[in-house]
Amino acid sequence: MEMQESRKEEIIEIRRYLHENPELSFQEEKTAQYIVDFYKEKDVDIQRNVGNSYGIIVTIKGGKTGKTIGLRADFDALPIVENPYFNHHPQFDIDEDALLLAEKSV
Repeated sequence: MEMQESRKEEIIEIRRYLHENPELSFQEEKTAQYIVDFYKEKDVDIQRNVGNSYGIIVTIKGGKTGKTIGLRADFDALPIVENPYFNHHPQFDIDEDALLLAEKSV
């Protein structure tokens, strides 16, 4: 929890960017670049153009030997028409928000 509090502004910035710049499936060019830029200066291996051209695999090597885990996130937006009387989108873009921040936990 302490780490989350110390990264609060970063979390807010990521979430705002992703909400303000949605891209539909197979059109996630800017979102993919945002994710690559996020990891660019970190000690990770990045594979780009996976699958439909915008897929990304980021390999983060932990400091210990043992089992390997895989985390996966979607980063496409849904074409939703906003309803001012009912504005609830459960799990909307939580995937990529959480996954970007998971690298500090490994």
